[in-house]
Amino acid sequence: MAQSFCHIKTQESAIEGKRLFQLLMPICTSCILDHLNRTDSLFQHLRDEEDNVIFILNVKRNDSASFMVSIRPFIKAKGYILWDSNYYFERSNDVITSSIINRTFLLNTYGEIILIGNPLYQPDLMDVYRKALKDMK
Repeated sequence: MAQSFCHIKTQESAIEGKRLFQLLMPICTSCILDHLNRTDSLFQHLRDEEDNVIFILNVKRNDSASFMVSIRPFIKAKGYILWDSNYYFERSNDVITSSIINRTFLLNTYGEIILIGNPLYQPDLMDVYRKALKDMK
């Protein structure tokens, strides 16, 4: 669980309420698709209808078009997908990390991180996420 809280700033003001964030780095197309789709599927089972799942893709501007053309047809995620070619989100919130485990966050309705960790790689976090989401109702 996070020791300190950080306000998450997004340029998408329409996304309100509890939010589950996943930061994705383009290691390889199939890796991103697998990770994005599996994480979304997991979070869809945990969340309530008013909760939002948000994925932030870190792809350089020059690679954006080809990246989307190659992966868009295979994205099954129901959550929001935000594009961040300049690492704005990570720099603004001081959450720069290459650890895939520490690139998943649960935010409360105030945009504060209340949980860090990826239940895909840390299965014991499933119950922690479930309880945290339930407690925020």
